[in-house]
Amino acid sequence: MRYTLLSFLFLSLVLLAASKPPKKAPDSFSFLLGQITMPYTNIIKEFRTKAEKDLGNLKTYLHQQLSGEKAQTQKKGRAALNFEGDTKPEEDVPYVSLSASREGRVLAATCFNGGIPTTADVTIYSCNGAVVSADDYNSANPACSSSQSTVDACYCPFDHYGDQCENHNSFTCEIDRLNYPVQCSGTSGQDYVYSYSGIPPCYPVRNGETITMTNKLVCRNMDSSYDFEGVKPALYSVNTQPDVGSNPFTYAIDGGDNFKQMTMPSNVRQRMTFINWARMTNPYMLETPLTANQVAGVDSYNQDITFSGALSSYAFVGRYSYELTVLKDSSSNLTSGYFGGYFEQAGYVEPSASHKVSKALVIALPIVGVLLVLALLMGYTMYRRHKRQQLIEHVQVDPLLADQ
Repeated sequence: MRYTLLSFLFLSLVLLAASKPPKKAPDSFSFLLGQITMPYTNIIKEFRTKAEKDLGNLKTYLHQQLSGEKAQTQKKGRAALNFEGDTKPEEDVPYVSLSASREGRVLAATCFNGGIPTTADVTIYSCNGAVVSADDYNSANPACSSSQSTVDACYCPFDHYGDQCENHNSFTCEIDRLNYPVQCSGTSGQDYVYSYSGIPPCYPVRNGETITMTNKLVCRNMDSSYDFEGVKPALYSVNTQPDVGSNPFTYAIDGGDNFKQMTMPSNVRQRMTFINWARMTNPYMLETPLTANQVAGVDSYNQDITFSGALSSYAFVGRYSYELTVLKDSSSNLTSGYFGGYFEQAGYVEPSASHKVSKALVIALPIVGVLLVLALLMGYTMYRRHKRQQLIEHVQVDPLLADQ
């Protein structure tokens, strides 16, 4: 019995060993390559693990900055990013750092266009973890919240705005004609009725006469909501404007409380264009350069006009038509419309039907009528002759018709 059990166990072990496939011997080249690259593979794996960990930490930090969940502190309301090794501030003042803010933009680390670095007390609105403007903020939405904070900011001049004063508020100008306004009053007559709309005949000029037109620019910034000096951020709302002292900026163009510009555009000038409507492709132009005070509207300027030479030929049906505009180099931010007007050609008489013209028409019309009748008769006669000739030729060709 004992030998039978041992035999059974031995046979089972043999069958179990036979059921497993033989282990394949490793390829010598693959084995050698694996041994060579194994240290570098381990280094790459360690570097990738560390990079993924650092990236996760950075994402967490930026999320905390954007959502306002983490408030940093710094003495006197100024704080920097608190990396390892930084000294902790002595005073705990609520502070939101904007030096690494939404979408990774640097907001207040640098101020442009003469902006002054400062701090400001602001209200920051956020919805769903993202900073939004006051207009987009909805207090009834539970996903929206607001917080009071002190932030790094840029104190911007009159004509710039944005987190870093990076945006220029361009300007536009109109031309005020002081001594030759478009509208005037007068007595209605055959030539013009003043009670009707239109441009009346106000200023008659004679050939060879010289006049001086005095004008003044009225300029304004394109977006009046930024017409002040201060912190003008894109999203958050400023509670109280910081005090940076009196007259912190020097303006090249200073038009008072309503219009200022830090720089004077190059080659600003008024262009006066006379148009002959019979030859519009060849206008007559006069240009007057303008100073900074004239652009600011502080000083007026003059334009001399002599109605002689080439200009005298630009009168059309008794009027000199002109347009005024303000020009500058293409690199400057300035726009202007066109302001039209007229000067009347003194002594001009509207054309009327003279006796000679009427007599010529009386003589010409009957002659034209007679010629037209004769032409019709001649055409009819030629048509009849042509039809008769066709009939004769047809009879000669067909003798049967001739017998009939």
